[in-house]
Amino acid sequence: MWPLSPSSAFLLLAIVVPSDCYLNRGFTQWFHWAAIYYSLTQWQFLERFQILSGCSICLGWYASLVYEFVQHGRFCHPLYKNMPTSLMQFYLRDVEGNGSTQGQQMLDFESTKALLALTMAHILDLLAHPLLTYYFWRRHTTKGGTIKQVVAWPVIAAAYLYSRLWSLTHTKYNTGNFDLWYFGFDIYVMDSLDSWYPAYIAETCFYGGIIILKLNEIWSKKPLHANAKKDCFETKPKLLLSESSVSIESHSS
Repeated sequence: MWPLSPSSAFLLLAIVVPSDCYLNRGFTQWFHWAAIYYSLTQWQFLERFQILSGCSICLGWYASLVYEFVQHGRFCHPLYKNMPTSLMQFYLRDVEGNGSTQGQQMLDFESTKALLALTMAHILDLLAHPLLTYYFWRRHTTKGGTIKQVVAWPVIAAAYLYSRLWSLTHTKYNTGNFDLWYFGFDIYVMDSLDSWYPAYIAETCFYGGIIILKLNEIWSKKPLHANAKKDCFETKPKLLLSESSVSIESHSS
């Protein structure tokens, strides 16, 4: 019965999980659903897939947080504003005033309850992103797995296409059109849309860097035709003194 086959586990999740658990949900939650899928199947390919996906998520997420702070002076606002409501109630407070500020909320960095809740937000962030990724890496290496298996072409393709599937799904769901990169306010609570760019740039650099390294490894193992001929010529034994020349010299003497 357990572990389930990949097809059986997919069918089970498709039946049991309601659509609002994966529609208009962040890519991190899709990463978590893939982790649940792995726990049902123990599929080793998915283990490697999760390592790459987790690394790309961490790079994209923290790139956005750094950009928010450097560009707008907002320290971890996307993290704090996308926590569960039960946690946000301790550090979000209404802005007093009228006009454009009416109905807005601000972060509380002063009260003890707020600081404890903010600390808990960082703990949950570490558990949901780098520590879960590290869990899959440890499982992989404990069983004798290598980095070369993680960056195999099928794993790279599957992990990147999973990210694009997330974007295609949510652009279609929210706009009616398909797009490879989602931009919008439907999923995350955000102050501005420009924070999507560092996430996608970091993801692209991550996968692009892996692909470049793999191609460079392939090319370095395949010598150019000219060099191959030269190497072949240099490895041939050189004939310093033939038998015919020796016999001629002996007869002449």
